[in-house]
Amino acid sequence: MKKLIRRLKGALKRIYYKLNPQHKQILLIRDVVLDLQRRISVLEDRSTLQTRGGAKDGWCLDKLFMASEQMVYRYLYLLRYIKENDSVLDVESGYGTGADLLSQYGPIDNCLCLNSIDYYTRAGKMYYGSDYVTFQTGTIDGIQSKFCVIIAFDENKTILMDEKDFEKMCGLLEFDGILAVAIDIEDKSSKPFLTQPEKFGLTIENEFYQNNGDAELMDSCCGKAVWVVYYRKNGQRNCF
Repeated sequence: MKKLIRRLKGALKRIYYKLNPQHKQILLIRDVVLDLQRRISVLEDRSTLQTRGGAKDGWCLDKLFMASEQMVYRYLYLLRYIKENDSVLDVESGYGTGADLLSQYGPIDNCLCLNSIDYYTRAGKMYYGSDYVTFQTGTIDGIQSKFCVIIAFDENKTILMDEKDFEKMCGLLEFDGILAVAIDIEDKSSKPFLTQPEKFGLTIENEFYQNNGDAELMDSCCGKAVWVVYYRKNGQRNCF
């Protein structure tokens, strides 16, 4: 646990200092670390597993349920676009760690975590379900409500996204809302619709690269990287 906390302190300092050196509208770093320490302790208490022999061993599920540093950067940058009482859709959200971060540090009304695999929905409900973070198994084709922010940050899943899926997400987005997508640049060329936002009534609000597995959001691409893009839907938002 102490080793994990030391690692988290270093990562959090890099994240928060990089994104907001003036510490405006965020908690002090020590408060963030204390909050994470408390949440990890809760996870430890709730994650006692039954072994084959019947004995119970405590197991910290940090690798399973804590968001990676790369993913944390993507969600933290998204916080600057979150407005009070925004509704959020997180597509293929996994266990909902990113949605939980938004609920802790942003004024969202609710984040719906959508997963095509029910295991993630059940695990997410157990560990991160709340009044602000809800889970559902299915696909975007089954979603009818509109959202102020839509997220598709798992590049391992967006590789399967086609133009029809992208158009559906654009249709679910409120005017002036944000659609945030991450995709491996090796797959970007096979999805030309991602670079034609005007076709779907979008403009690129901002875009970055995360190079070679590095967490920091960079303006230029150096070899293998993930492209992280934040689109805005043109028009006036109705999400209040």
